[in-house]
Amino acid sequence: MVVQDGRHLRATSRSWAENIQAGGAAGFGVNVTGAGAVPASFSLDGVPCAKG
Repeated sequence: MVVQDGRHLRATSRSWAENIQAGGAAGFGVNVTGAGAVPASFSLDGVPCAKG
């Protein structure tokens, strides 16, 4: 689930993705529309992420 608070988004896990094994991975996507919709930067737990 993704919730917006001003300029920030908060993504929380779904029940099926709460337990990820060591070395495992999980991903998610975000679709945005409108003028200025592409974020200047993105981070996860304070770690910068690359835009794709």
